[in-house]
Amino acid sequence: MSGFNYRFSIIPAGAIIDQRLTPRALQVLCLLGRHTDNNGWCTRSQVKMAKELGCARTTIYDALELLREAQWVERRPNGRGSKAAEECDYPFASYSYRVLLDRDDLPARVRPEPEPDDAISEGAVQAAGGAAQTAGGAAQAAGLEGIPSQGISTEPERERARARRAGLAAFEARWPTSAGDDRGKTAYEWEALSDEERESAIANIGAFLDHLKRFKRTTVPAGWKYLSEKRWLLLEQKPVGGDSSGLRVAIDSDEGRALATMCRIAHVPLTDFGTRQYLLRKPMTPQALAFAKAPPESDWIFIAIEDRNQCGAWNGVLADLLEGRPRSQLVWDRNPGGRRGFMAPWPWPPRKDGTIITEASPSMNPEHDDISIT
Repeated sequence: MSGFNYRFSIIPAGAIIDQRLTPRALQVLCLLGRHTDNNGWCTRSQVKMAKELGCARTTIYDALELLREAQWVERRPNGRGSKAAEECDYPFASYSYRVLLDRDDLPARVRPEPEPDDAISEGAVQAAGGAAQTAGGAAQAAGLEGIPSQGISTEPERERARARRAGLAAFEARWPTSAGDDRGKTAYEWEALSDEERESAIANIGAFLDHLKRFKRTTVPAGWKYLSEKRWLLLEQKPVGGDSSGLRVAIDSDEGRALATMCRIAHVPLTDFGTRQYLLRKPMTPQALAFAKAPPESDWIFIAIEDRNQCGAWNGVLADLLEGRPRSQLVWDRNPGGRRGFMAPWPWPPRKDGTIITEASPSMNPEHDDISIT
């Protein structure tokens, strides 16, 4: 661009979604649209175009041939020296190219709006089919057919970008190999996902890692590979209420409080990633909902590891109710007296009917007797 300050490149909008064009061919088309004269022709040599794009001349030639086959450009021979401009005279001919802005086979893409005769000032450029009108350096876009103006999102792009970056940071914080992964690849694969896929990818990290442990896999794939191959879709999902993606509940609902309580007892990480909603993997049973009635953690009791029946009961119930989330045995902490155990809201987990047992006698919970700890 030495000596020039190009501001526009006029190309047909249909070429952007033409699956036949390669990224390089589309780039060459944009380059042609930047160098056209008043008649729409570009006489720039392939050597100069190759230098601008930092590629070989043959790459430019192949891209131009592809654009011609797709009928986005036309070509005319210019001749060279004393040679006439003959199309078949390849060794001695140079060519000019013109971007085809209007094609008969393209459907009407815009809805023309009535304009007074003097609405377009002298020197204004009218782009393909009247899609855009530029007067005095200002571009005024025409309304697209079938797309109401109120349907266009007014959310600033920077807000959407900030949300994507926050989601990527949340993913990297949870993925075990993030410190050694190629962050550029991870970011690229993250951007390629939809909002629903990003949310699902994060929500299923624990289940995916647990799946690897069950199959005794010692190697965790790179985060970008997990994203690019959408590994979480391979996990066996149990439908919840007919929806295989699970059920979302508010964190301040009975279901949300119950899930948070169970995860605190079992030392299982739980986060809403800013959505203020938790994802349930299975329907809430009366036994699970009873955990919403747990007292504040300051009133929880200490259950020692020597109380084998109680520990076994808690392990069994939590493993069943937290199915689909990272599985872990109860964390044995030491209380101020030096005894090993864990904190729980009651001596025994709730019964299957939701009954809460507050007495410490094993006879109050016979269905959990003689359960051993692993």
